[in-house]
Amino acid sequence: DEVPMDLNSHPGLGIVLSKSGSVGMMGGNMYPLSIGPSGNSVRICPRGHLLWKQASNTVFGSWTGTYEGDSVFLTPLSYASHTKFPGATGSYSFVVNEDGTV
Repeated sequence: DEVPMDLNSHPGLGIVLSKSGSVGMMGGNMYPLSIGPSGNSVRICPRGHLLWKQASNTVFGSWTGTYEGDSVFLTPLSYASHTKFPGATGSYSFVVNEDGTV
């Protein structure tokens, strides 16, 4: 089941799409994310260590050292096996706790 990416640390806020469409980067369609109203939170499904969005077959990814700072995106599932950004450190591995928190 998909669950919203609401932020327990900031009630009323969640991880949301920062624009309505995808951004073409490094050979794939990526969806930039930001913080916004929890009513608009992205819905994901824990899939092992990945946070997967079934409708777009994307996974939650986090990079450091990219462009002007840290970035979070929904990226193609195939990106989870390697990073597409030279010089950046990517992570697709997350722990989902029994209470549903990440």
